[in-house]
Amino acid sequence: MPSMFIEVLVGLIGILIVIALWPVLKRPSSGPSAARGTSAARGKRHAKRSRSGLNAPAVRRCPVCHATLVPGERIRSVVFSGGTAHREIHEHTTHIFGCPHCYPNNQVHPRVCPVCDATLTRDGYLLARMFKRPGKKDHVHVLGCTDCRGPRSRRSAPRNVE
Repeated sequence: MPSMFIEVLVGLIGILIVIALWPVLKRPSSGPSAARGTSAARGKRHAKRSRSGLNAPAVRRCPVCHATLVPGERIRSVVFSGGTAHREIHEHTTHIFGCPHCYPNNQVHPRVCPVCDATLTRDGYLLARMFKRPGKKDHVHVLGCTDCRGPRSRRSAPRNVE
């Protein structure tokens, strides 16, 4: 009888230890997928903000020239009306020209496409999709530039089929 009581007690203690250590055991292992986890990404964003002070915004960079933007500097872009809507998310086509450092075109801050790494021409721009959600910040996904994604690209050129 006492040995059965000890076995049940050891089993309950084991279950309590597993429950207490569950958050540690559930954490993803190190590797490429670990950095994509929501808690890891949230921790990195929080660490960036807390370095410069309480509730300080994260460092903003221009997607074209990667220059650091100070508060008040804006990226020049065109957001086209229309687009598509799925549930609460509205998607719009966007042309991104650059920030005050790189637009209009200059030699100090070269304008580079983040997709194909080509230098943008004087009249070039980035093609992107902007996702708007009510109550949240806008999210921009860069698709390419006028050279790699635009109407003159090799991908959209008509093919000779014989």
